[in-house]
Amino acid sequence: MLSEEEWDLLDKLVDILVPFEETTREFSGGTYVTLSKMMLTIKELIFNIATNSPSDDNNYLNENTIFEEAEATVDVEIDDEIISNITNKKISIKNPLNTEGVLEKVKSNIYHALLYYWDTPNIPNNAGLMASLLDPRYKELDFVELEDEKDKIIQKLRDEFNELKPNNSPLAAEQLDPTVPLSDADAESSMRSQKEYRQRRQSKTRKDKFNTHTVVIDEVSSYLAMPVALEAENPLDWWRVRAKIFPTLSQIARKYLGIPATSVSSERLFSHASNLISVKRTRLDTSLAGQMLFLKEIFV
Repeated sequence: MLSEEEWDLLDKLVDILVPFEETTREFSGGTYVTLSKMMLTIKELIFNIATNSPSDDNNYLNENTIFEEAEATVDVEIDDEIISNITNKKISIKNPLNTEGVLEKVKSNIYHALLYYWDTPNIPNNAGLMASLLDPRYKELDFVELEDEKDKIIQKLRDEFNELKPNNSPLAAEQLDPTVPLSDADAESSMRSQKEYRQRRQSKTRKDKFNTHTVVIDEVSSYLAMPVALEAENPLDWWRVRAKIFPTLSQIARKYLGIPATSVSSERLFSHASNLISVKRTRLDTSLAGQMLFLKEIFV
């Protein structure tokens, strides 16, 4: 039987592990965006463990500490006679374990593991950060402490945007270029009527202002200047509604937001395939099996 101290320890361990269980369930979904929230959630888990540590023992809350895989040991002192009696079921142990310090060891190992796998500068998180930047709910990247890191990922988005954006046609560029001189016919026509000449100049000035405005404010700047979306809003629906406003940026958003944060969805698909193609159903056409799996993922 477990002692009172051990039951209390288990309750506290459950409180520590509940956020991880909830995060695992959330990231295991396959019908909504998961990657954009990954880095934010990991930062929250690290912060929660650090803040819930006792104020008099924060030695392990050091980001420079290297995590080493080692099992937490518990002191158990039982002599041979007691072990013999336990084996023969003559007596039971009421308090065999020393629970002192076990909780802090567990929290320390979890904290250092999170820092080791997710918070070191050597691990590239460009995909996760890019997904967060393209998620209208988290585009401000409040969980990123360094401004240089924010600027770097925004510049990466601009570079990718410049590679995909359609180039202006030569005819359109010539029409909007104020350095292109008027032709002889245009000059002669402008001399016929002073009113027509002024109208042409005003129209040309408006075009020049529009051209300068579009160069300064591109899709990336317009997107970053927009208000943050609500937490309950689906980012894919947000981009679908605004695809005409951001034709190029919406393509990049679908590329990154469609990446799952975990492999659970693909593993689940393999499980569905094993249920579909069983021992008694081994001659299904591959295209038919693929269509059946696709329909199951879409409608079930």
